[in-house]
Amino acid sequence: MTVKTISINSSKILSDNRLSPKVFIINDYLDKFEKKNNFKCIRFGDPEFLHKMTDGEHAGQTFVKQGIKFIKNSDVRDFNIDLSEDFYISEEKHKMLKRSALKDGDILFTTIGHLGSAALVPKNFGEANINQNLVLVRINEKILSKHFLVPYLNSRIVKKQIYAILTGNIHSILTYPKIKSIRIFLPSKSFHKKIVELYEKFIKIEKESNDLISKSIELFYEKFSISEKKQKIFEVNSNLIKNGELWTPKNFFPLYKNTISKIKKNYEGVFLKTEIENIMNGEEPGSKYYTNYLEKDKNDLPFIRTSDLINHQIDLFPDNFIPDNIAKDFVVDLKQGDILFTKDGKIGSTGMIVKEDEDKAILSAGVSRIRLKKNSKITPEYLFLALTVKEIGFYQADRKTVVASTLPHLKESEILNFVIPQLDENTSKKISKLIKNSFEKKNECKILIKDIRKLMDNYYPI
Repeated sequence: MTVKTISINSSKILSDNRLSPKVFIINDYLDKFEKKNNFKCIRFGDPEFLHKMTDGEHAGQTFVKQGIKFIKNSDVRDFNIDLSEDFYISEEKHKMLKRSALKDGDILFTTIGHLGSAALVPKNFGEANINQNLVLVRINEKILSKHFLVPYLNSRIVKKQIYAILTGNIHSILTYPKIKSIRIFLPSKSFHKKIVELYEKFIKIEKESNDLISKSIELFYEKFSISEKKQKIFEVNSNLIKNGELWTPKNFFPLYKNTISKIKKNYEGVFLKTEIENIMNGEEPGSKYYTNYLEKDKNDLPFIRTSDLINHQIDLFPDNFIPDNIAKDFVVDLKQGDILFTKDGKIGSTGMIVKEDEDKAILSAGVSRIRLKKNSKITPEYLFLALTVKEIGFYQADRKTVVASTLPHLKESEILNFVIPQLDENTSKKISKLIKNSFEKKNECKILIKDIRKLMDNYYPI
């Protein structure tokens, strides 16, 4: 075992107001790195560079069914903003929160939770606002392009700095002064251009992928229409309650029951259990095995919780990783075309495995992996889309969800009883083709992000 020692002037310890060896170790390394490589270094908070940094309102929000998009810190991951959450605030409230109103091209940076993740607000995102655990960043692009800064903020050289400067006794948090102290080593023009081109390409393809899913949903609704008046108050005759049936209000909720009845009546519905080869969920290895992105070995596998399904795909850079020698005991084989469906916590989220994901992740117990038979009446792409539609996936999941202690839970056996409506063959083929194209693009995006990370980490070795 090697012990590394460095000498620190006492004035630096007093100025930081805490004795944190990791801070001084990383700063010592960065000092030597800057000198050795002759980089020009600026701080994130330099006035010439940082034009604006602000968070959202610290008071709780009242959400409405329709209005202005509200982005939470949990929606932002490295390079990505999750579009699957539907939280909105009123237009009046949005006008009151002008300082945190988003514009195309704004950088979002997380300060708590999955902290230190950066993503770019894409073009035509629409009006939106943020919560208090995100900061909105606008910079002087004459110094550095935002399309370079986002990859830089998601690179190891910044992750290491963040790990060193975190504060908070229970929950780690990034404060404004800490964020502004992050060192930015300005790249060569050629490297800057290369990263910008790759990241712009990622943004373009990611948007195309998400647009294809939206188009598929629109196509689905052109053929699938079930109108049902919502009833908040209803009664159930006791002789209609079957033995072994859930005695919960949601199980008898007319909106849910009648929707399923109409699917069976108006469409050729198939039970999922007749179409699948198998359904499996992951296991919980335990937090004692967790490693983070900075500490993991190259063969360690990402541990995917229900919150790690982002824009219908697994996040290969989540909070936790499982060591390779431990992971082999918890593997649920993942193949291209497998469907993911969450049954704990955030129930009813859907995803699909792409080639880059194959056998490269460990699923938590809250994520079920669904694999169709080769001779199934429906394609994996069609099943994914159907489960994504709220009247099919969410309604049937929510109906059978129970709360164990404080956490909602859906039994795997209940997923098997889901009814999937079959639309006409022509529409089904169109939907399958669109979804297949969408996930081919998502696979391309994952390759691009891996390439960007590798280039950044090789250029800024730490």
